[in-house]
Amino acid sequence: MGSTDRLEAGDRIAAFTLPDADGKPVNPLSDHLAGRPLLLIFDCEPQPGAPGLREDLAALAAQAEALAAQDVVVLAITRRSPQDNRGLGCHLGR
Repeated sequence: MGSTDRLEAGDRIAAFTLPDADGKPVNPLSDHLAGRPLLLIFDCEPQPGAPGLREDLAALAAQAEALAAQDVVVLAITRRSPQDNRGLGCHLGR
């Protein structure tokens, strides 16, 4: 996939590993996540909990039951540190 290509629903992704909010590695192709539907959220806001991201997370929280019923894994990829991302769970109703 080239740098201008876009992912579409159902596309396969390349393997990657990134730290979660606790600094533990997450790989969406690992055994416990492989084969499950994956919703990737890419956030480029410079500040934790920026208004755009808060609104997106609130909308996502409203769909939490439907996503869980479909066994969807939700991963947000940001450019902030894992420590800065810990507070985002409150916007998801956690």
